[in-house]
Amino acid sequence: MNKKICKINFLVSILIVLSLTTACWNNRDITDIAIAVGVGLDKTDSGEIELTIELVNPSAIQGEEGGGGSRGNSPSSIEVSASGATIFAAARNLIGHSSRKMFFSHIQVVIIGESLARDGLGEIIDFWERDHETRRKADFLIAKGITAKEILKTQTQIENLTSIHLMKSLEASNAIGKIRKITLFDIIQQIHEPGRSVIIGTVSPGSASEAAYIEDMEFQGASVFKYGRLIGFLSPSETRGFLFATDKIQSTILTVPNPLVPEKLFAVEVLNSKGNVEAKLEKKQLKLKIKVEAMGNLGEIIGEKSLVEFDLLNTLQKDLEESIKKEISEAVKKAQQEYQSDIFGFGGVLYRKQYEDWLKLEDNWENIFSNTPIEIDVKFSLNTSGLIKEPAFSNIRE
Repeated sequence: MNKKICKINFLVSILIVLSLTTACWNNRDITDIAIAVGVGLDKTDSGEIELTIELVNPSAIQGEEGGGGSRGNSPSSIEVSASGATIFAAARNLIGHSSRKMFFSHIQVVIIGESLARDGLGEIIDFWERDHETRRKADFLIAKGITAKEILKTQTQIENLTSIHLMKSLEASNAIGKIRKITLFDIIQQIHEPGRSVIIGTVSPGSASEAAYIEDMEFQGASVFKYGRLIGFLSPSETRGFLFATDKIQSTILTVPNPLVPEKLFAVEVLNSKGNVEAKLEKKQLKLKIKVEAMGNLGEIIGEKSLVEFDLLNTLQKDLEESIKKEISEAVKKAQQEYQSDIFGFGGVLYRKQYEDWLKLEDNWENIFSNTPIEIDVKFSLNTSGLIKEPAFSNIRE
């Protein structure tokens, strides 16, 4: 018994000594490093890769900590760029642009220029996957109609850092069904899914030819990749149809015409949506199906007629179902007829559930997918609990 107690005391003593002697041997002060928060990748006119990094400005941080108000004179971030034959070469050439060691583990967003994306994602994903400092949860975006460098150099009126604003705007747009939010981790997963094409969200200057501020940018639509190369885009409505089908809708607003007053609209907030992609080979016949079940609240009635009086709830639900079905059909048509790319992941379903059958279809999957009818089934349930069924001025007469 005494021996056992002695052993325990000895182990406890060792643990205490170890805890006292441990230290953060690789600890680095924040003012001694250059923290990268955003990355932009573009193709130069000479065919090289231009790497642009948004770095947190240490002077601005020191100004904030000291309370001297120097933040107003110093920008919160600085942008540095360098080019090279490869991303790795560009990164090496970037070293001389900063007197501090660059720290990449806080990167929030990676933006890829359209021209470079059309050359392929292979080298980009390979570099990011191998580098031990980069964040696997960093958001990826494709710059459409503007370079990634121009986006990172665009000022923000709300946030201190452009990349933080980009990340938050992407999250907000994703939450209302306007864009496909995707991380490096998600892209790697999709690349390894049989027959699947990768979809990445897009950012563009919007209606203006040049965006003066990040707030002027539009975060909507999606980029379609085939064999790792950008081949085209989905419109905002096609993107939302894709998101409904692939169970990526968190919330969104649908508008449908008021049957009693066609020039007026009903606005419905989608609160919950469940999308499912089905693929089944039965008796040598392939069946593809998209099922969506959604629920929402009536957010606004534009018009002066009561829903109760004219019994429009069922009609409204059917109109909402048709509206969602139309957007999904648009996405299906674009994927099958224009891009011949399985953006929905039907091939992955077959791979997981009917592996032997998938092997027979794999080599010709693009052609098979593009020529197989896809059944679309949508059910919408309007939440009537506590529903105000009359417009605000329904009882007012001139």
